[in-house]
Parts: sequence; C-alpha cells; structure tokens
Amino acid sequence: MFKPGEIYTRTVTPEEAGKRLDVFLSEQFPEYSRSLFKDLIENSAVVVNLKTPTKAGTALKGNDTITLTIPLPPEKSVISKETVAQIGVKIVHQEKDFAIIEKPAGVVVHPPHKDSSDLSLIDWLTTTFQDIEDVGYADRPGIVHRLDKDTSGLMIIPLTAQSHATFSDMFKNREIHKTYMCLVNGQPEKEGTINFPIGRDMRIRNKMTHRREGRASETHFKVLEYFEDASLVQAEPVTGRTHQIRVHLSGTGHTLLGDVMYGKTSKLIKRQALHAVKLEFVFKDKAYSFESQLPADFLKALEMLRRNPA
Repeated sequence: MFKPGEIYTRTVTPEEAGKRLDVFLSEQFPEYSRSLFKDLIENSAVVVNLKTPTKAGTALKGNDTITLTIPLPPEKSVISKETVAQIGVKIVHQEKDFAIIEKPAGVVVHPPHKDSSDLSLIDWLTTTFQDIEDVGYADRPGIVHRLDKDTSGLMIIPLTAQSHATFSDMFKNREIHKTYMCLVNGQPEKEGTINFPIGRDMRIRNKMTHRREGRASETHFKVLEYFEDASLVQAEPVTGRTHQIRVHLSGTGHTLLGDVMYGKTSKLIKRQALHAVKLEFVFKDKAYSFESQLPADFLKALEMLRRNPA
C-alpha cells in the first residue's frame, strides 16, 4: 500500500517500450487504478528521466527511469466523531473490502475547494473508517463515484486500495447497476431511453447541458405513477456523467421537482427530488443488491402529489 511521501523507482524494459506512462504504472502497481496514476502524472508526482511529463499518454522508451512520489495529504483540522455524526450518513452494509452508505441530501461528497469549511462526506469517512486516507486519491479517499450535494441515497465506499481499483474499473466498464427514484414536472412517456450527449455549459461552468460534442450518455426511465401535473419516475443511468439524470430529464421537458439549476423551485420539496435507491453488482464472484428507503422529504412530496392523481 502506498504511503504519503514514499518514492518508488521503476525502469522500463525494452519489451515495455512504447507503452503509455499511465498504463506502465498501473501494470507495475496493479492494486491501484489507472485513473489514479493519470491524476498523479497531471499533478507532477511522476518523473521520467528527470523530466516531469504532463500527459498520461506519454510514450516510454526502453531504459527510461520512472520515479513516482506519493504526495503528502494537505493538513486538516481534527474533527470529532460527534461533529461528523451530525451529517447524518448511515452505514447500510460493511465488509472488509467495502461499505455501502446512505448519504442524506445537503451533504457534499468532497469540498469544492481547499478553503471550504463545510463538513463533507470525506470528513465523515476519514473519521469513521481507519486507514481510509490511504485508499484512492489523497483529496477524496474512498470515493469511486459521487452523488450531487442535494441528491440522497446509496454509495459504494471501497475500504482497501485493491477494492478501490476494482470498483473504479467496474464503474468504468459499467458493471455497477444503479437505480434512482425521482419526481418530475409534467407527464413523460410511460418509458423510454434518453441518449443525447452531455457537456459542460459554456456560460455557466457548474452546469451541464446537451452538446453535440459532449460525452455519450444514456439513461433508461420508466414512469411508476402519474399525478395531475407531475410523475414518479424510475431512472437507470447506463453511463455516469455529471448531473446526467437531471440533464436528460430536463432535456425532455420534464425537470425534477425542486431542481433550481435545471428547472425551478418547488413548494413540495426544497431540493431536487432525486434519490439513489438501489445498487447491484458482482464483487469477487458474489452478487450484491442493496436498496434504500425514500427519505422523509421525498415521501412527503409524494404524499402531497397522490392527493391529486392523473
């Protein structure tokens, strides 16, 4: 397991000449994900023959000397368990390799910038799980996927470096099946698939939008209940783009209730009505399935809508 401040040196053999730098490192240290090494390269933690490359795709030559320095984590103030307990995160299931947690709405996964003083899921993780600071990235240990600040529901938290690499690859290969519940404005078709590409909005940097040159994105959806002017929708994202469900449904004219970024405020709920309700995957040849109950604010909004069925 990597330790902050440690230095590792490897030499490229003639047979390995031509390989990408990030591929070479991931083969040298197979318990870590390739994306981790890409991040380390881009942050100048890797040196090739006394030069610092900036691209993960740098082609190597035979006898190149690769030096990897594990960066020290930034200093942070100590937060008590009593303080982070107020965040309201729950452990749904825990094993040696991973935990399944339930994140409440209003909690950011990791701070948006280094000067942020708001409590985050990272604060809860580093206080709750011993040694998790050595799992994954130094600034977001134990994280392989995210939920938006105001989205609630289930998350996978790897607890070892090896499981972090495994789950990272599983998300990349779309081997994690995720199901969300959402309340949307209007009445969409009974079911369908949305697959327009998503890219960053050129005017509002923290917003995503439908862009022809964006990344391929796909979401399956099914309406479970229709109301007078809203619907309960089950969404299953195939890809994992930022704000994907919110952008895809708003692109069809059916924004999420309470989603002020892509729609408008709601009298029924004070945040976007989106909850990660189910996770399914196979890990070490064992099938896992976890479900979460809808949170109180979502249920209250649903109860109000059921008073006026379609």
